Amino acid sequence: MFGKMLQQMGFWTTILSWREPVSFRSRLKGDLFARLAIALGVGLVATAILLVLFAVNRNPPHPVFSLVGLLLFGTMTGLILLKGEATASGNVRVCEEGITRQRQLVPKIPVYQQFEEANWPFGSFSRAIFVPAQAIGQSFSVLVLTDERNYDLIGLPAKIDPAQLAQLLASRGVVVQQAHFVPQEYTRGINLPLAGAVGAMGLFASLGGLLFYAVSNAGPAPAVAERANIPQIAALDFGPPPPAPVIAAAPPPPPAVQPAAAPEAVEPENVPAASPPDDLPDGLPGFPRLRRPNPFEQPRPPINPFEAANTPPTTPPAAATADGLVGGAGGVRFESKSPTGEPVVGLRYRVGSWAGKSALGSVDPIFDRSDFAAGQEFEMAREGYALAGLEVNSAEFVHAVKGVFARQKPDGSLDLADTYTSDWLGTPAGDVVQKVEPENQPATGIVGRRGAVIDAIGLVRGN
Repeated sequence: MFGKMLQQMGFWTTILSWREPVSFRSRLKGDLFARLAIALGVGLVATAILLVLFAVNRNPPHPVFSLVGLLLFGTMTGLILLKGEATASGNVRVCEEGITRQRQLVPKIPVYQQFEEANWPFGSFSRAIFVPAQAIGQSFSVLVLTDERNYDLIGLPAKIDPAQLAQLLASRGVVVQQAHFVPQEYTRGINLPLAGAVGAMGLFASLGGLLFYAVSNAGPAPAVAERANIPQIAALDFGPPPPAPVIAAAPPPPPAVQPAAAPEAVEPENVPAASPPDDLPDGLPGFPRLRRPNPFEQPRPPINPFEAANTPPTTPPAAATADGLVGGAGGVRFESKSPTGEPVVGLRYRVGSWAGKSALGSVDPIFDRSDFAAGQEFEMAREGYALAGLEVNSAEFVHAVKGVFARQKPDGSLDLADTYTSDWLGTPAGDVVQKVEPENQPATGIVGRRGAVIDAIGLVRGN
C-alpha cells in the first residue's frame, strides 16, 4: 500500500540498487594514470609559481609552504579529470517504472559541485546491452542503454549478477542483448605522451622554482671569495732553526760589593734632562739591562692580575670607512645630490634583504616636500627643519638609519641646538650604531656604496 502511495505521488519504487565502480569510465579508457600525471603536473607548476613569488618576497616563507600549490591545484585538476561529467560514478536504482542514476559532478570551474539525476523509463530506450567483465578484462561489467541514436553507460559491480538483472529488465518488456565490447567513444582515452609532457613540465618547473628560491636567498661568502683571489706564495725554506744559545749561570756576586748600584746614580754628561736615555749600558755578566728612571713619568699603579683577568674587554666604537662613509666595505659607489645645492628635507627608502637579514635596498634624498607618491616609504622633516646627520645601524651592510634633523636659520645654516631624530628607517639588526655627525651646513645629497643592498652611507654637503 505504501508503495502505491509513493507511485501516486510520482516517486519511483526501488527494486534493486547499487553504487557504480569508482572511476570505471577512466578504467575503461585505460587513461587513469595519464589523468593522475596531468593533475600532478598542474600542481607542480603551481608550486613553482609560489616558489618564485616567495623568492622575491622581502621576508620569504619557508619553501615547504609552496606545497600548497601542489595540494590545491593538483587536487582540483584531479577532481575535474576523475569526477567530471564524462568520468564520474553514481548511485543506480532499478525501479518499477525504469532506471535512475544520481551523480555528483565536478564542473570545469570547480567552485561548486553539480548534482545530476538521469531517469530512463522502460519505454524510453529500445535495448539494454550487457558487456560481461571477462569480455573487457575488468573486475566489473557494463550495461549499455540505447535508443539507437544515443548511448549511456552504467557500471555493474561484481556483486550484481548480470543474468539476474537481464531477467528483471526482460520482465519489464526491455530487449536484452549481450556484447563483447563497449562503444569506441567510451574507450578512447587521453593521449599518453601529452600527459607525460605535462607531468615532466611540472617537474622541471618545480625544480627551476626551487633553484631560483635557493639562489635568491643564498647568503654572500666574501671571506671565501677573497681567499680564493689571493695568490699562493711558495713557502721559503730557511733550513733548520739555529740552536738556542747556552747561557752559563753567572756566579753570585760577593756579598759586600754591589756593582749595579754605583753606576745607577751616575748621570751621563751632556745629556738633556728632558730626554734621558731609556737604557743603561750593559751591566755585569749575569745582570739584565736596567731602565733609567724618568723623573717626568708619572708612577703607574700596581696591576692586580685577578682584576685584569675579570675585566671585560672594551669594544671600540664603530668608525667610518676609509672613504668617509659608515657601514660595511662592499658595494659600488653611488651619489644622489641636488644640482643647485637644495637642502635635504626628507628621505625616501626601500627595505630589502640579503643572506636572510633585513637591509636597506635604497635611500634617496627628498628636496621638495611634495615629491613623493602613494605607496612609497619615506620620512619627511618637520616644517623648517633639514637633514643634518645620520645614525646608522650597520654590521656587514646598512640595516637601518635614523635621520638627524635640525632647524634652519634664516641664512640657510642649521641650528644644532634645536635638533630631533627620526624613528628607524628599516629594521635594525644588533646594537652597532655608527654616526654621520651633524654639521651646521645642511646635507645636499646622499652618497654611499651598494650592491643588492646598501653597504655604506654618508652625506653630501654643499655643491
